[in-house]
Amino acid sequence: DETFIAQRAATTPSEEFKWIRARYILTLLVGTGLRLSEAADHTYGAITISSNDKWVLNIIGKGDKPRSIEVFEDLKAVMKEFRMAMGCHPTPLFKDTMSLIPGAKPTKQISSRRIIQIMRETFDHASKIKQQMAANCSHQDTKGMLLRDASILEKASAHWLRHAHATYFLKMSN
Repeated sequence: DETFIAQRAATTPSEEFKWIRARYILTLLVGTGLRLSEAADHTYGAITISSNDKWVLNIIGKGDKPRSIEVFEDLKAVMKEFRMAMGCHPTPLFKDTMSLIPGAKPTKQISSRRIIQIMRETFDHASKIKQQMAANCSHQDTKGMLLRDASILEKASAHWLRHAHATYFLKMSN
């Protein structure tokens, strides 16, 4: 549910960038099933683009095993938005040096620890919104579902997003 991120893309350019980046990280991890270390260690140069604009992310994963991951249209759109927010061209260039999840500059790597902090802030914010919605809800079943969603978000993690990838992939493949 992206509504909580859209609610935050607000007042200042730095605040807006913060939530564009959070949305990007969550979408990237769900859309690819990457481990944090894989996302932090790869660049946009790992993406091949076919003549029909199909993007494939080629990575070396755990145990030095190569993997090719199709980038579906929704993830591609978020990637382009994020690249533009970073001041880069929306389409990755050949051998592009921009990190998949960059730090302050496109070619600067970000630590897995910082990615976890960004995700935690985002999950906590989403949980608080669900709790506020529940507090304003008079229908008990709806209130219960909102509180349940809030409790799930409080426990969410990068590994949780990796598991969400399987559901995402099945949905997008059909």
